[in-house]
Amino acid sequence: ALRKNAPAVRLIKSLYGTKQAPRVWYKCINSFLIECGLNPLKSDPCCYVRFEGDKILIVCLYVDDLLIWGSTLCIVSELKSKLNERFDISDLGPLTHLLGMSITRDRHKKTLFVNQHSYIKNILNQYSMTECNTSPTPMEYKFALTRINQNEAKCNEDYRSIIGRL
Repeated sequence: ALRKNAPAVRLIKSLYGTKQAPRVWYKCINSFLIECGLNPLKSDPCCYVRFEGDKILIVCLYVDDLLIWGSTLCIVSELKSKLNERFDISDLGPLTHLLGMSITRDRHKKTLFVNQHSYIKNILNQYSMTECNTSPTPMEYKFALTRINQNEAKCNEDYRSIIGRL
């Protein structure tokens, strides 16, 4: 409890783990990216873009991770250098995994392949379904819903959980 007439304390920066920490971080990185000439998209304020003639730089922010794409290596390197001056960053190299997706890039063929094999295998392992049969849909066509008992309720809960993860 604060003493009566005690001086107010104001933090200069947010503490990790507090409720306001994510908001403070977003305001900080947002203002930095805008200073670098990037503009947030109206459709997604965590995705930033900058056009320089025929060159484009795209930055996507996910919590404290940045995904950086650019039409030239020079503009990507320039942004990384500015980020390194302001923040303590780690460059993890080319993107290979993102949000449960595996990403494979073939620069020679100019292709990008995205899959979720490992994510789906983890779900199947978690629910002991590694030997299950495939199905084009998660439920039978025109399935009739009926009241269920307690044993079926647990199965129904697992089913909803699995579908939710997909």
